[in-house]
Amino acid sequence: MILALTIAAIGGWLASLAGIPLPWMLGAIGATLIAALARAPVASPRPLTMPLRAVLGVLLGASITPALLAQLSALGFALLAVPLYVVLTAGLGLIYFIAVAKMDRSEAFFAALPGGLYTMVTFAEDLGISIRRLGLIHTMRVTLIVLCLPFLIEGLLGQDLTHTVAGGKSILEMAFSTLCIMLLIALAGWWLAERTKLPGGIMIIPMLITAALQLAGVTSAAVPAELVVVAQVVLGAAIGGRFIDLEMREITNALLHSCGYVALAMTVTTLTALVLAATTPVNLWAGIIAFAPGGLAEMSLVALGLGLNVGFVVTIHISRIMFVVLTGPLVYRLLQSKLQKP
Repeated sequence: MILALTIAAIGGWLASLAGIPLPWMLGAIGATLIAALARAPVASPRPLTMPLRAVLGVLLGASITPALLAQLSALGFALLAVPLYVVLTAGLGLIYFIAVAKMDRSEAFFAALPGGLYTMVTFAEDLGISIRRLGLIHTMRVTLIVLCLPFLIEGLLGQDLTHTVAGGKSILEMAFSTLCIMLLIALAGWWLAERTKLPGGIMIIPMLITAALQLAGVTSAAVPAELVVVAQVVLGAAIGGRFIDLEMREITNALLHSCGYVALAMTVTTLTALVLAATTPVNLWAGIIAFAPGGLAEMSLVALGLGLNVGFVVTIHISRIMFVVLTGPLVYRLLQSKLQKP
């Protein structure tokens, strides 16, 4: 893990020098991915991702201000679009994975759901479905969106994401009391997430606590800029580390079919965002980032870098994940006899 984190940090630093958007995260992903494929003795730093997701939750909560809440008038209409988006994306994905990727129907069902990587793999594993290719498909889906979307945004909008850190002041400039408040909120949120077992709760609960305290005027939490860089490096290393011990043939096959699925999913995402932009005050790019089936943490960082409504983006991502978690296994059981036909 130490070697993986070192390689990831060097990759982030080189990416920042090269002017790559979201350099600390994308550089970390790229460097760790190369190390994994080269069979370097690296391991994914998964034990560190949980506490840093709690820190990112505090960061996201600190960005939710009264000014942002005033922009949430279109949220209700957007939430109504979430089930339609999930059904359309999953339906097209299921057809694609069965007809083009030639996957088993049960495996294709869970590959097509635009939910969280770990929840989809866990559901499939509990049902006795092979998860090796399924896990790789979802990993590729998240990785492709995280890698490509920042470049697309920077190219089309001319928005400079090179120096996006999305943190507050330097840790050396912050009051000790502020650091203690941030730490207590992260720890409390982490503890509650462990107790409630809420999907994504380790980031969502600290975010809600921070936002509530800020909006109530109780405190003003902040996250040191250095810690945000560390979080991006660790999350990037964790994504790249998912490719450890995989054969190139497996990766190539999964990449090919993931590209097809991502193209379908992003088409639905773009159409949804266009409808919202035409009928509500939602910014087009806020809609695209909110509905893009990437990782919650990663898409939230992109929204922060663009100065978009983080509260809107996070709410839509949480709603999508929760809808898939609540309905996915139920729909599978209803369709199980049809999906298991040869």
